[in-house]
Amino acid sequence: MSTTISPASVRRTVKRSAASRGKPGQAKRLASGKSAELGKSAEPAKEARSTAKRATTESRTATEAADQPAVETKPAVVETPAPAAREATRPRRSSRRRAKAHSPSDNAQAREGLRLISATASDHLAIAEFFKSAFPSPQRDGFASSLDDPLYEPCDRWLVRRGTQVLAHVQTVRREMRFDQVDLPVSGLTCLGTLPEYRNLGMAGALVRRAERAMAADGAVIGLTRTRFPAFFASEGWAVCGRHSHSRANPREVLAQLSARGLAASDDQLVIRPWRQVELPALMRLYSERISRAAGPLLRTEATWRWLVSRQNVDHLFVAIEGPDKFDWQAATLPIVGYMLMKEDRVIELVGAPSAPSTSPLLEQARHGVAEQLLARACAEAIERDDYAVQLHSPADDSLHELFRAAGGETNFGEQHQGESYMMKVFDLPGLLRRLAPVLQRRAAEAAGSRAVELGLLVDGERLKLAVSRRGVRFGRGQLGRNYLRLSRDELTRLLLGHVDIDADRESGALKASNRTAAKLATVLFPQVPYWRAPWDDVVG
Repeated sequence: MSTTISPASVRRTVKRSAASRGKPGQAKRLASGKSAELGKSAEPAKEARSTAKRATTESRTATEAADQPAVETKPAVVETPAPAAREATRPRRSSRRRAKAHSPSDNAQAREGLRLISATASDHLAIAEFFKSAFPSPQRDGFASSLDDPLYEPCDRWLVRRGTQVLAHVQTVRREMRFDQVDLPVSGLTCLGTLPEYRNLGMAGALVRRAERAMAADGAVIGLTRTRFPAFFASEGWAVCGRHSHSRANPREVLAQLSARGLAASDDQLVIRPWRQVELPALMRLYSERISRAAGPLLRTEATWRWLVSRQNVDHLFVAIEGPDKFDWQAATLPIVGYMLMKEDRVIELVGAPSAPSTSPLLEQARHGVAEQLLARACAEAIERDDYAVQLHSPADDSLHELFRAAGGETNFGEQHQGESYMMKVFDLPGLLRRLAPVLQRRAAEAAGSRAVELGLLVDGERLKLAVSRRGVRFGRGQLGRNYLRLSRDELTRLLLGHVDIDADRESGALKASNRTAAKLATVLFPQVPYWRAPWDDVVG
């Protein structure tokens, strides 16, 4: 005898069993599973009963839907690792930057949309924002004052931009440099920088090369810069040329040395006081006298002087007046015989009038002690500030450096100081030699009289020849002659600008002479000179 079990009776039996055990959820799942299994086992094989099966299935589905509780639907959530896991799985920022700098595909993407352009006045706001991110505070503060430079033009700045954002920047500065009674048109390279996240992409090199073409087109024969990255500029053809020139010592020891040399504690014949604006012509005269035969200082027009003063980047500007001090609107008639610029504990410029014959022995004695009196005032200011040292910037041939050494101080005449080096590049070699012709003729005449001298130069395999006579200076290519020097292009730059000690370079192998005559001619035509540029003019830094 067979017994027929209906699906509805099975569901009621399972539901009562699950309810008695306190597991309603499990009862629903069991009920659904059992009903589906029984439905399959009880399904007839004949096609005639297909209609009954569909009716039974629809009834079962409706019943289960009525018995099931409502279920809340939640959106899908992407799992975020914990902070520690994120730090462990995420590469460091410096690593990503290094990977970006060395990945050709990333570099190509980073260069997309870049433009190298000459700046306009409308770019000043974007450049100011760039300075805040790319440069330390002193250069940021100097941006506004650089706009007032009397020779400044917005097109002197070169930019790499993406859209409206400035990514890299460089500025050229037009100047004239005195070199042994000859004025050379030069151009300074300053404020070269790139945003940190865009470095190592070649932007700085592209800016330097574009700025060099602009400086040469503007008539500059030499480019100047002061940098902490000499290797980078050397790769662009620049040469280390120029030395730092300063001394440092305890101010009390310096005063003791001045006193031992007979400097009086007070001198009624010389008055030192802060300067007045109407005395600017006297300062210009003293500076011009000081640099008449110097090598390296930059020329200053009256407009340049007023701009330098307006920058207010010095703490004190003192003048030394011979005789009693009196106010006179006709400042040109005042007997001002010296001046001094101080910045904190540094004397960045000290100029005393050269000694000259005088009818009064007292005035002549006062004239001899101008520089020493100004230095004594600087030491007094340093002591008042409680500075443990005073530093003097002046040419290497200044006798005051010997006084600092006697006071137990230290001097620095090296090519590098605190990582900074002076560098130059010759843009127009024939043009430079033409401008140096009076200097070369005078030097040749002092050594050889009226006889013409010829010196060959083998520069990185290129044959050059220099001939100096009373008629002028000739420069040719393709010839060498018997008396010649073998040297690199960097060494040639240093040789022409008086940076090279011929004997020392011959010993080191940086320069080779074909014979003794060639070495002697090089010493006569290109002697080593005390290159010096006042720190006050270091807008080209």
